[in-house]
Amino acid sequence: MREILFRGKAKANDCCKDGGYWVEGDIVHLAGMTCIHNGLDTIEVDPETVGQFTGLYDKNDNKIFEGDIVQLHYFYEAHDPSTLGAYEAEENIVATINIWDMGVGFDQVGGNLYGYLHDWLESPQDELEIIGNKWDNPEFLRGEE
Repeated sequence: MREILFRGKAKANDCCKDGGYWVEGDIVHLAGMTCIHNGLDTIEVDPETVGQFTGLYDKNDNKIFEGDIVQLHYFYEAHDPSTLGAYEAEENIVATINIWDMGVGFDQVGGNLYGYLHDWLESPQDELEIIGNKWDNPEFLRGEE
């Protein structure tokens, strides 16, 4: 069974002047606020930044959350039109991570590849690397590096 965990970016408010850091824990809704309870504190977070843990880790053993931007290395079968032969090719793409109804999915940044990770990767822990997230690194979504 996968661990149910959420991550959100702390909001600066009257109680917490220094927002902007990431908090992991259980999601709690209190008096119209979205909060993360991490076992010690209950911290208000920006609801737009809340993402659920996918249950997957990248090749550096970092937890992968919704909204993370990953470099995805995958192998696929390609075809040579001149010989009509098939060969194995590989590619790296940059993609955002999502949780869809039937599993963990990805959308290629600036491209048209998308799908469920389990359909594309044999070993996500070896083939994914977190390179940022869509809130802290919007330049990746615009195709800048």
